[in-house]
Amino acid sequence: FTQSVDRHGYQVRREDKTLARAVSFAGEGEFGRKNFETSLYFQDNWVPRTGLVVEAGVRADWDQLVRDPLVSPRLAVAFAPRRLGGAKLSAGIGIFYDALNLRTLSQHLDQRAISLFYSRDGRLTAGPLETFFVVDETRLRAPRYRNFSLGVERSLGGGFHGRVNYVNKRGRRGFTYMPLESPGPQNRFGLFNARNDHYDAVDFTARRTFHGQYEWVAGYTRSSARSDAV
Repeated sequence: FTQSVDRHGYQVRREDKTLARAVSFAGEGEFGRKNFETSLYFQDNWVPRTGLVVEAGVRADWDQLVRDPLVSPRLAVAFAPRRLGGAKLSAGIGIFYDALNLRTLSQHLDQRAISLFYSRDGRLTAGPLETFFVVDETRLRAPRYRNFSLGVERSLGGGFHGRVNYVNKRGRRGFTYMPLESPGPQNRFGLFNARNDHYDAVDFTARRTFHGQYEWVAGYTRSSARSDAV
């Protein structure tokens, strides 16, 4: 990640044009950040019986920033029993880790904002107030997610096929900046693994192929995403 920013100061004025706040920036707007990542993945599948397929895998990741060895197991099953008239059931569950966002991890290298606050008569009422970020990589861990999916697919007649799929995602240890105690006129924010995310979605899909080559697809998705730190 490489950044080159040339910021200028700005002013915030009230409706009557009096100065309310003046902001300037200190520090360098040019910096860079590198990371080295390596991954291994193993996967196998079994067919215990006709119409039943089981796939299992595990992934291992490591990077030079967080430095924790990450192990992510996954399991998926697809089942198409004859008594269901061609319907197919599928389910999967796995652990996933987000790739590290170098922009987030390098926020502390960026410039610092310095604010001055003024009353309507032009008097300085507060400041200079400095806002900056702190990152302690030795305390950070990789954000972790557990994904689960469940699907049903079958023929609807007339050459149409329908599918209903449910996705459930739960994340924890996500990165977010939180306020820190400051000894003086400062706004300090530290990076922590304090974010939790919930995601649920149900999607409906119908498809049909005409003349063996023209495919028509229609779909609808209903989803909900919630987080305690955005």
